Amino acid sequence: MELGGYCGYSAVRIGSKLSEGAKFYTLEVNPKFASIATQIIKFAGLQDTCSILVGDSEQLLRSFAERTGHSKIDFLFIDHKKDLYLRDIQVVEQMGLLHPGSVVVADNVIFPGAPDYLAYMRKNPSFKSEFFEAKLEYSNASDGLEVSVFQ
Repeated sequence: MELGGYCGYSAVRIGSKLSEGAKFYTLEVNPKFASIATQIIKFAGLQDTCSILVGDSEQLLRSFAERTGHSKIDFLFIDHKKDLYLRDIQVVEQMGLLHPGSVVVADNVIFPGAPDYLAYMRKNPSFKSEFFEAKLEYSNASDGLEVSVFQ
């Protein structure tokens, strides 16, 4: 699953690496971005693997199992509005969507940053987290990813 699909780039990159029968869901709040992502996914031939769910991430997460028939997430890529990272990981936890070994990757945790998310994940005994430094796209500015495994 991905929170924040934008134009579908991550969905295509991730979806193209999934095993046969696996499903990748992208949650996107902006209908125009979702439409573009849907077209890109279809162009890539991944429409049977990748699906776009349009709406607010919190509501979509709360109804995920009901909407999709899937009750657990193996991999969660968080790359939407940074001030929603904490809210949404807490909803994921509340809904019981993770299982031991589920991987959560949060992008851009330094710039523009998600300090409340980082503090929460690093103190949360349900996760083992590691930071991976990176450069912000198209610049030399420091950024990074927080990779967390649900225990």
